[in-house]
Parts: sequence; C-alpha cells; structure tokens
Amino acid sequence: DSHEVNGGGLHEKQSKVLTLDIEIFKADGTIHSKEHRKETSVNSYVPVNSAHPRHTFAGIVKSQLYRLRRLCSRNTDFHESVENLKMRCMRSGYKPNMVEDILRQSESLERRLSSTARHSDDQKISIRLVTLTGTSYEKEFIKFAKQMNSYLSSFAFKIEIVRSTAPTIGQLLFNNNNKSSVVQECNMNNCVVCPIGTQNKSGLIKSSVTDKEYKIDKDLTCNNGGIYIVSGLCSGQYTGKTVHFGNRNVYHFHSNTTAISDHQRHCNQCNSPGSYSVTFVENYLKRGKYSLSEREMLWNVRIKGIINAQKTLKS
Repeated sequence: DSHEVNGGGLHEKQSKVLTLDIEIFKADGTIHSKEHRKETSVNSYVPVNSAHPRHTFAGIVKSQLYRLRRLCSRNTDFHESVENLKMRCMRSGYKPNMVEDILRQSESLERRLSSTARHSDDQKISIRLVTLTGTSYEKEFIKFAKQMNSYLSSFAFKIEIVRSTAPTIGQLLFNNNNKSSVVQECNMNNCVVCPIGTQNKSGLIKSSVTDKEYKIDKDLTCNNGGIYIVSGLCSGQYTGKTVHFGNRNVYHFHSNTTAISDHQRHCNQCNSPGSYSVTFVENYLKRGKYSLSEREMLWNVRIKGIINAQKTLKS
C-alpha cells in the first residue's frame, strides 16, 4: 500500500491513507492521524428525549471531545473535528449552552497518549492501591491485597500495593497544601469561645480517662482549622475535626443535632457553653500527608472521650 510500480521501478506513493477507527496518513514528512468517520454514519448521538439521566448527555460530549484530542495529531484536524462534533450534538438536540461550555475546553486541551492500565511481566493488569506509609491502615491494606490476589489468581489482573509518603497525596486527596498562612485573631461576631474565655491555652491536653497529657500548639485561634477537643465539667470529652474552629464551635453550641448539644440535654453539669473548655489541638495545614480523618482517629484513641463513645469512625 505504500509503493507502486511506475516506469519499470518501484516508487513510494505520494498519498497513502490507512483507515481504521482513525485515519493514519503521511504528511509533512511524518506520520499523522485524525478521526475517521464512515460515509454511511448517521452522525448523531443518544437523543435528549431518551430515558437517560441528564448527566449522560454531557458525558457523551466530553468523552467524544477527549477521544478527538487523542486521535488528532495535528491541531488543525482537531479543531475541525471539534466543529463537526458540535454540529452532531446540535443535530441530536443537545442544549447549545451545555455543548459549547464543554467544547470550549478544546482551546487548552493537550494531547496525551498513555495507557490506563499497567501490565506486569506475567501479563496481568495491575490495579494500584496507594497507601501512606506509617498510617494505621497500612497493614490492613497489605493483608487485603494478599487475600484478593489469592482469590483472583486465575484472573488477568492483580492488586498492587504502592506505599507513598509524598505530600502530593495529601494535596490531591485531602486538599492539604502543607502551607499555613498568617492567622489573625478571632473576629467572629457570634463566637462562642473567645467572649467567655473558654479556650484552653495551656499548651497541654489531658485525657480524663487515661490521665495522660499531650503537648499541643498554643498559637491557634478560632480562624484556624484542624483537630479540637471539647471538655465538659463532668470530665466528658469530645474530639472532632474541622477546617474552621470558630464556625464549628458555633454549630456545636447553637445546633440541636450535634454530640455536644445531645450531651448538654442529658448532663446536669454541662448545660451551657460556659460549662466547657475548648482546646485547639493542631492545625491541619501543618500535618503534611495525614488527613483530618486520620488525625481525628489518632486523637480519639488518645483521649477516649465519653462524648465520642457512641460515634463510630469509619473513614
């Protein structure tokens, strides 16, 4: 297909095209590809009056856009194909605003060719399970992977444990950028901690169950976020997590649906915000790879607060 006999000699064809799902051709001294559509194609998608969820149609447009970006090696072919995609979507009755908003991504969309599955030497597809080294659940993940690989030994894939301590894991999964900004003093109009001076600023927190003391950050204010502990006059304690201490404590003491409000209804000693002390334990922005849920679990184990007793931590 690439050469022809002409004038008694074998000569390379000037125009060579191979069409599969894509059109592969030679141009400008190299090999290129672009979208190929059959002449008999109806050029339409699932109609909008079909019994599909609304998000299905946006998903079709977006997936087709990404497909075109992978197929078209030249930007001119890509943008031409995007215009044709737009016409097909309109013909199928899709909302113009929805289609145009999605296809606008084509202006900055980069072409990336990479495999979504990793094949090992034994030709099995590896499903990567990422775990953070040093966490409480690392051994459980390893045990789970071994058991699953034993069950799946006759199948074409296996689970691969990937250990990581990279701060980027925290950034991607927990929105933790490992950065702390300059914190100003509390300026909340409805603050329930500062006006009555219930914040524990001693730099220590003590478990009323085990009598163990732990050092904490003394410089945190209501504008920070992270792990906090609420201690009542009855020695009951509650450990929680939040991205804003001030807002969370307002919710605790002004709502009727929190663990603290429920405790107030059943405790003779702790019946008002003044019956508690609030300890801001640590800033979540300084905890690197660890998520708020992990740190909350750790402090629940340390404090063993009775107000937390009915709460099951599954995260």
